[in-house]
Amino acid sequence: AAPPKITVLAEDLEITIGDFVTIHGNISFASDGSFAGDGITIFLGQGPYETSKGVRNPAAIGVALTNGKVGMVRFAGGKYALHAEGDIALIGLDGLVVSGRVTIDINTSGQAITRVLTIPSTSGPPSSVTLNFASTAEVLRFTGSLTFRIGNVFEVGGTVAFDKQPNGEVQVAVAGASIRIRGGDGTEIFSLSGSATFTIGGTGGFRLQTFKLNGFSLFGVGATLGSQTQVLFPTAEIASPYAGQVFDRVE
Repeated sequence: AAPPKITVLAEDLEITIGDFVTIHGNISFASDGSFAGDGITIFLGQGPYETSKGVRNPAAIGVALTNGKVGMVRFAGGKYALHAEGDIALIGLDGLVVSGRVTIDINTSGQAITRVLTIPSTSGPPSSVTLNFASTAEVLRFTGSLTFRIGNVFEVGGTVAFDKQPNGEVQVAVAGASIRIRGGDGTEIFSLSGSATFTIGGTGGFRLQTFKLNGFSLFGVGATLGSQTQVLFPTAEIASPYAGQVFDRVE
């Protein structure tokens, strides 16, 4: 007979996976290598997220999932599959506010996976989280409908996807995007709609890279533009040496 499955619940636990994912919260571990939890924080970016237990790293810059729930299955060789969902927060960028809810899906296992994991509770009925990866392709997906604000002056919103670059920066792509500029009294001066990409982290902090325009308004009077094709030069992110890396050519 197969050995019985054993589950252990740990509260206020922190786990680091790879070089860019930190998980903190109440987590249950199963003897088959899976775990699930709630009240979770997941950090993606230049860290670590904390310098010690409960102490935020003032130098950390990136994206954090808070108040989340997560399920993960681990495989040999450090491979894993993970699904998480929760509220989004930006770390290390004072004055830049983000609101919304996101979903994270990561699969480095090389396997197609469909699995439901149970999250035990000491104060109520258990809940669950589902991992669903239909193919064996590697997945690192961080998506949600979000709004970014700088003070009460600048706002960017839309459906957002995050992708961590080799140099530690996080690239953000926003579909159905809008950009609004307001005056000091909060009155909207003008707005643009389209799609956008930008990066956060690194020496550049917040950098807008591209914006495809399909509509605008000025003091409430606007227009919709026809279909456009934006021509961009091809780019590539090299894993080694990555942008900004210092290395010795002798090595």
